[in-house]
Amino acid sequence: MAMGYEGLALLNVNGTEDMALCTGASVPKSRVRLDSSAAYGGQIKTPVPEIAIGTPHTHDWTAYDGSMDVELTKDFYDNQLKPWIFDRQKAAIVTIQSRSGNVQRFTKCYWNSISISASDGGAVTASIGFVAMQRDTYTIGGDYLGNKVGDEGFCSLQSFGVPDPLNPGGSNNVPIPYWNTQVKINSVVEEFITWTIDFSQEVVKFFGCEDNANPVEPKYVAVGPMAASFSGDYMFVDAATFALTETILSLDVLLDPYNSPSEFKFEDLELETATDALQSPDSLVPIAVEYAAYTIAV
Repeated sequence: MAMGYEGLALLNVNGTEDMALCTGASVPKSRVRLDSSAAYGGQIKTPVPEIAIGTPHTHDWTAYDGSMDVELTKDFYDNQLKPWIFDRQKAAIVTIQSRSGNVQRFTKCYWNSISISASDGGAVTASIGFVAMQRDTYTIGGDYLGNKVGDEGFCSLQSFGVPDPLNPGGSNNVPIPYWNTQVKINSVVEEFITWTIDFSQEVVKFFGCEDNANPVEPKYVAVGPMAASFSGDYMFVDAATFALTETILSLDVLLDPYNSPSEFKFEDLELETATDALQSPDSLVPIAVEYAAYTIAV
């Protein structure tokens, strides 16, 4: 679905929900078929009848595997996203609205990928992939032409406002700008013009043998080991202190460091790739690095 004037997303991990401006989302309803490869499954009625065209359709079940992209706020990160990363098997509730009155509510959602990134001149963004076990609400909603008013939650409340670069400690409910982040390597702030932290885990569905003639939904779900990494473009400046090393003892990513900073701390990182290449004739040359993280500190 495309997020337009009324586009937003809600995430509920621990009993309360937080809203974020959603720049895109997709949670298609798909049927997962069980087919036989050894039997007659269809026919062409003309010109010659009774000619097989495929395998038979036996049983199937419904899958809701989706993703959403949001502009990250401090509250959304502190209350929802970070706790969900640490509680990897926690079932969350995801609600998506693409227009006025339209609601899709997915329950028992498990994340399989989370990416948080920032780059010079933009807001911090998060991309979340998840597996939903069921959709319990689907309301089509109103029309398009008469509803171009947006969601007033971000505009009408005086406590919400646009971040001020001269007053970094802004509201917790507006997108975090790139310039209000920091990356520390071994407690030293480094000049990264882009950075990304990635998390991934496999979500596996299990089915039970229940002697049921109808399609049976997955009975159990489990998550596999998690992988975490940090990548970014480091820009050398005068008196640069950054040293490209094979291992890093600690790496901190701070969001809104001037206002009760939100922090994600990695330990025991190992260099995977490092690229010192000319990108274009008129550009400065950063060093692009990617580190795999083996420890996440609370």
